[in-house]
Amino acid sequence: MKSCQAFQDWLESSPRLTLANLPPGLAEHANSCAACEKQLTRLRILRKDALEDVPPTGEIEKMWQRIDPALHLEDPTPSPSAAFVQPLFSLLSGKGLPLGAGVLALLLLGVGLWFVLGESLPVLGRIEGSGGELIHSSSRLELRVVPVQWLSQDRVVLTGAQSWAAISFIDGRRITVEGNGRLLLSAEGFSTEEGRFRASFTKGGGQFRVRVPGAILGIRGTTIDFDLVGGEGRLELIEGRVDVVPEDGRPAFDWKPQSRLLIRSGKLLFDSEKESSPATNVATESLRSRPAAY
Repeated sequence: MKSCQAFQDWLESSPRLTLANLPPGLAEHANSCAACEKQLTRLRILRKDALEDVPPTGEIEKMWQRIDPALHLEDPTPSPSAAFVQPLFSLLSGKGLPLGAGVLALLLLGVGLWFVLGESLPVLGRIEGSGGELIHSSSRLELRVVPVQWLSQDRVVLTGAQSWAAISFIDGRRITVEGNGRLLLSAEGFSTEEGRFRASFTKGGGQFRVRVPGAILGIRGTTIDFDLVGGEGRLELIEGRVDVVPEDGRPAFDWKPQSRLLIRSGKLLFDSEKESSPATNVATESLRSRPAAY
């Protein structure tokens, strides 16, 4: 009589779990071994309830192509989520699992992605554009006119004067960036130390907060020109109003249109004498003692 090990070896070597061809010796063993008989019964139920056909390889590829942009992966290999996804698809296409088992695998995939991406990498909106990249960890996705999801702490790199990106938030806010630069995205807006670009902010369900060296900008609905190199440079408010909070302890103030801020060595300075707030006066006096760079 065959042993339990021989029965298990047969199960593992059968690519489609073909129970109809169970060898006579193994059938006798299954009838006399309660554990193997129970396992055989479960497999027969699975075969009865599941369909024989599996999705064609072409359909599996299409399924992956739709999942791939949501993970923003050109090459899914480095990502932990992709390491979870790919073996399942290989299992579906290479091992010939029944469709019922394939559906179960996809359900498990959803649970796995929830654990991998659900809390540590919250989806904050969608982004489209041209002439740049969306970077998540070590993965890069070329910006295109087809929107893809972006996550907390993703980076946007725009590499030319014709580059642009439209960043939409789940609460209806929107930022349009035209030019070149580097942005670190967040739920409130972005931070930047490098770039020459114009950013237009459309208020939706809340305000924006943009961090630059030396200050935090509280933005409602505004257009700002950024001109920064290595954390130093100039900001110009084209339209709208912005609440500026200097990081050196000076009082917050309103930044009015058609005026500029200078950033030097991590400190915020005004490039105008139009304002009358205490913070502006201090900044103006400091500016007078410095040679003009623009």
